[in-house]
Amino acid sequence: MGSRYRVRFATAQNAAMTKTTTPCIPHQVDRPNQRRHSRSGCHECKRRRVKCDETLPVCLRCQRRRSVCRSVPRRAQWVIEVPWLNPGRCLSSLSSHVNLRSLQYWLERASQIMVIDPEINPLSFPILKYLDASPSLLHSLQSISVAHEGFFSTAALTSCLEERARALAFFREELLQNDGSAEASFLTMYILGMSAAWTDQENKIDIGQPHLHGARALIDMMVAEAGSIEDPFVQLALGCYIYWDQASAFFVTPQQQTPLNTPEIYHCISPMRRVFHPVAGYSTEIYYLLSTVGRYCRAILDHCPRDPALEETLEQELLDWESPEEDRNLYLVSNAFRKHGLVMLYRTTASAGPRPACPGDRDTPAESETERRWTEEVIRQCAREILDDIMEIPPGCSYHIVLALPLLTAGAELGEDEPELRDEVRKRFRALFSMNRIPANLWAIEMLEELWALHAAGSTCSWLSLALQKNWNLLLL
Repeated sequence: MGSRYRVRFATAQNAAMTKTTTPCIPHQVDRPNQRRHSRSGCHECKRRRVKCDETLPVCLRCQRRRSVCRSVPRRAQWVIEVPWLNPGRCLSSLSSHVNLRSLQYWLERASQIMVIDPEINPLSFPILKYLDASPSLLHSLQSISVAHEGFFSTAALTSCLEERARALAFFREELLQNDGSAEASFLTMYILGMSAAWTDQENKIDIGQPHLHGARALIDMMVAEAGSIEDPFVQLALGCYIYWDQASAFFVTPQQQTPLNTPEIYHCISPMRRVFHPVAGYSTEIYYLLSTVGRYCRAILDHCPRDPALEETLEQELLDWESPEEDRNLYLVSNAFRKHGLVMLYRTTASAGPRPACPGDRDTPAESETERRWTEEVIRQCAREILDDIMEIPPGCSYHIVLALPLLTAGAELGEDEPELRDEVRKRFRALFSMNRIPANLWAIEMLEELWALHAAGSTCSWLSLALQKNWNLLLL
């Protein structure tokens, strides 16, 4: 196995310099009253023509204004040097398809929204080796790049959807001709599926379900082979899929759901418990459990028969699960998701009435009322603990990028007597939008405002029920 080196990539301007002589720089005189403008300031500060302090993810001026900060994402400081980094060699057959500007933007900036740590990013430069044989993957990356650079605005989505249409056309051709590797096919489905919700801003319905099912078929093929979990790509693909699945499980109807807890997948999850995953961190195992929780909660709200034994099993597994503590901040991320699962389970089953009695059990109205009050108190306590975990993570930490879902679950349980915490939730969703530019973060604020108004009017509706009523598949990834 060849050695790998961590190197800093110079800018294109510096890389193009071949002379070693020092250029002549004219003497510049500082003018005391001359205002120095930031080159990397946020859009709002530039529009107002004021100096931006460039604090990430939200500059101080935008914090004071309580406005959305549209800042420029920073490039990762380090990337891994690989032997196939030469674009002339790895993209030789795709010269007519490559938009170099969009591809470079993906590699250096847009790909950061797909991982939990931008310094460990297999979807950046390492993805280049798959592009030569997969035009569909190339156009998938370029579609997100164009939309991300334009903050997923209407104008940016026009070019994005054109690139996406090319990606889909090439992908159909690759599948029909059985052309391309399983790795490239999975990455294409993953990129297209994850981004489907980001581009469906009018209806807020698309969660990339066909791509989710296609990715599942490839995952089943990968894990069916003995010893496959030792393959680094299988680990990458499985962690990506489980993260995607747990976020979308609730939005798939029971008739279309595919169980995740197969023996083959379960066998692969345990070895990944203490393996850092660039998308899932150390949360692969809890995401796997949350996928089942999401499926069950959707079944309950769709009036399917309840399963008391499954409810008890899910509750106990969520209570007992502990995250590895290799990284304190990643531990807090996992813990926030664990409590998010408990709130989902408690809130959904509470709305469906008392748990059906098992044979031999006795239940009385008084006991049911006591249980209901206990459940409400536990839900509120879990919601506050989720916010405590999230707020303990430093504001500039990239791990916040995956925390939208537990943040929504916690925010939905805040009462009128907690205005400061509600404002904190609003602020953090705006910060999340500044980090990844995904519109669903702003839609979450809109949903919370509507939910809080319903609660003030006496409704006990959960955000899950409201999402179904509005027909919003709020895929927070």
